[in-house]
Amino acid sequence: MSPRARRLEFTEGVCHKSPVPMSERDEPLTEAERAFAGRAIRRKRLFSSLSNASIAVALALAAVYGYERLRDPGFALAPRAVIVLLILLNARQNLRQHKFAAILEKLIPR
Repeated sequence: MSPRARRLEFTEGVCHKSPVPMSERDEPLTEAERAFAGRAIRRKRLFSSLSNASIAVALALAAVYGYERLRDPGFALAPRAVIVLLILLNARQNLRQHKFAAILEKLIPR
């Protein structure tokens, strides 16, 4: 399929071969799916707190490592920057989990 034909499938941001929406399916949620969604909804505040805490820790570590670098120009900064980056990626994932839990809370009746 040519790139032009592929682009035509997504005119105005809408895929013409979209699946049937969940609200039009006859399949109810299984107990396992309801339990999974319930756990995610209950942990929504935890995900938000973990995200905020991770950002605070990453900023604190960046400040400490920056200060160490100013005191000692030979201080190896690259490995520590990777640690800060991994902490920030973890914060982003926790924020994503919080957003998914908020959406599940709106979609699934209690």
